[in-house]
Amino acid sequence: MMLDHIAYLESLYNNRAAVPNFQDYVDRWTLNSAGICLSLKDQCERDVPYGDDLLETMDVYMPLGSPSAMLMFVHGGYWRSLDKSQHAFIARPFVDRGVAVAVINYSLCPNISMQKLVLQVMAAGAYLYRNANDFRVPKKRLFVAGHSAGGHLAAMALSLSLIHI
Repeated sequence: MMLDHIAYLESLYNNRAAVPNFQDYVDRWTLNSAGICLSLKDQCERDVPYGDDLLETMDVYMPLGSPSAMLMFVHGGYWRSLDKSQHAFIARPFVDRGVAVAVINYSLCPNISMQKLVLQVMAAGAYLYRNANDFRVPKKRLFVAGHSAGGHLAAMALSLSLIHI
């Protein structure tokens, strides 16, 4: 009975199983992201560490001139796959409009717990807040967004951050 329940939950959350051409999306994201990294290479600081874990890094894309805000983007991947390199394409429309973008990486399940994942996202946000002046970003203009599992992690980090304020 328990295995049926696990299989059912897996069917609800595993887009790789639910979307027949899932890999086509990932391939397109990867290709588009490589192009963005090349076109913004002079405006990007890659692999900025925000913690002690090797995967606790971010790529920060800066607009020309002083940014009006900073968006921290948390990638998706079912909490256990993908990384920031497939999501650089997020940066272009924001950078073109004067907003800095930090695309973060984090460790993946099952190597770490969900609690640790959320704490890593919180640590990335805290790093950006503490270092906002270095990025020329107003501290009151920091925003967070995510895709799929990244949306979940962003919401969890924000909700826990509000508890600790």
